Amino acid sequence: MFYKRLCDQWECEADDAIAELERQQGRAFSEQEKAVFRKRGEHRFRIPDGSGKPLISNEVVHALVQRFDEHDLSNRSVASDVLGRAYEYLIKPFADDAGAKAGEFFTPPEVVDTLVRILEPRPGDMIYDSTAGSGGMLVHAADFLREQGQHATSARYFAQEMNWGNAAIGKINSVLHGLEAEIKAGASTITDPQFLEDGRVKRFSLVLANFPFSDEFW
Repeated sequence: MFYKRLCDQWECEADDAIAELERQQGRAFSEQEKAVFRKRGEHRFRIPDGSGKPLISNEVVHALVQRFDEHDLSNRSVASDVLGRAYEYLIKPFADDAGAKAGEFFTPPEVVDTLVRILEPRPGDMIYDSTAGSGGMLVHAADFLREQGQHATSARYFAQEMNWGNAAIGKINSVLHGLEAEIKAGASTITDPQFLEDGRVKRFSLVLANFPFSDEFW
């Protein structure tokens, strides 16, 4: 579902960019010109050629994928936060179960929302989560800005996550919510911080995080 969401949004952004160029030049592009533009790869994100095309032997799964393919999941049909919310709903039971075994914990959205409302993010802020997990704290910070009538990207988002799998989930979550978060993975924030400036740990406007229970040095 999320791969299709990315594909549909890629097409949507390409169409929007082409429409803007047509407006600027005062003419309609031919199909050949549109095809050339699409091949340039001038988009917010890129889907590598040949990806997302594995053979699916299970007939039920195949039928499910085909059903998804009937619907447009781009921003023109589905608001970005709808799929993001669905994503959080789906990963919560898995995160709860995995956390009990790996020492990693899914922070309840009510707790995250409380933290964000205490901090009150503002446009221009640099928001950092040192133990990002699925990226929920960054997403809630962006939602708070939207509630205040600001664009989500009026702030900048940064995060570090020790677990590669969780970081990948966080990056997908970020894309689904229309953020441009920079998430670094594979190292402990405590022993190996990845955001440095002039040899020192980088400073941010706002920092919010759950305790890094899975890090033996926390």
